[in-house]
Amino acid sequence: MYQLKKRITIFLLLLLLSYALYRAFIKTGYEQAIVIEDIYWGVEKKVIPPESFTFLFRRLIPERIKLHPIYIKSRYLNFIYYYSLPPNEILGLDDSFSIKLDLVYVYDLDIHKLPDIFVRLEQRDWKYLNSYIEIKLKDLLYQTLQEKLKIENNLVNGEELLKGYINNGFLNHVNQYFQNDGIYFKKIYIQDLYVPDSEQYNLILRQSNRYLEKKLERSALIDEAKAKKESQWILFQFEKEKLENLAKMIRDYPEVLDYLKIEKLSSQAKFIYLPSDYFYFQNQIPSQLSVDSKKKQIESIPEIKIANPSSDTKFIDKTPP
Repeated sequence: MYQLKKRITIFLLLLLLSYALYRAFIKTGYEQAIVIEDIYWGVEKKVIPPESFTFLFRRLIPERIKLHPIYIKSRYLNFIYYYSLPPNEILGLDDSFSIKLDLVYVYDLDIHKLPDIFVRLEQRDWKYLNSYIEIKLKDLLYQTLQEKLKIENNLVNGEELLKGYINNGFLNHVNQYFQNDGIYFKKIYIQDLYVPDSEQYNLILRQSNRYLEKKLERSALIDEAKAKKESQWILFQFEKEKLENLAKMIRDYPEVLDYLKIEKLSSQAKFIYLPSDYFYFQNQIPSQLSVDSKKKQIESIPEIKIANPSSDTKFIDKTPP
């Protein structure tokens, strides 16, 4: 019995040790490195290099260690950059009057600077790496076109100027700009390049006053439409509140509805307000009282005598007036 318990204990210990080794074992693939993030210590400076393995027993603590693998060789980035010439924003011109650069970038990552790049990302996830590089490249392109090449003054031969610079000196310029980030660009390809026609662009500039006037008129119409919409909304809210109060008053006092009907009559109409029980009172008067009152009314009518010159007979006209 003792031997059986001993064997079971040894088996469980071996099983536990195997699980610990399995959890702690980390292996990287071809051209793949792994950045280690500890929830207590932060991002570690030590990076697991490509095609290697290590044991990290802190992984046995649940949710303490996060691994961030990334391929460091021959990465690609492609985006379209529009350089808007200074007058474009004032005149409100579209992208057809902007310089378009569609470039493909091939780059590698320095394994020793991966932790420094990782902490600079918008969030601690490698999927934000291309966004980080794209923002920096757009800033570099803006500085190059505006300050180095002064492209707005060289639109006539702007396309040849850009192609020559991108194919020759731009790669070195980019690598100097990214040297502290550990990003090394190997190649830059031109996929598409567009420079607006200088004559057409200068024609637009000569007519800039007319374009500005049209833009101001359009802005004025838009502002007027917005103001009208806001005023209509205010009137709608006022009318809505008025109708809600009226509905509440009619629910509480039904007689108000009759008053409103009378108010809707023509201004030339004449009307008399009577008590609400007036007609009800009239219906309660006995019929005999009504007949007697009619007799008295007839008897009270003054007699009108009509003389007939051809006869001595006299007639009394008791017809009601």
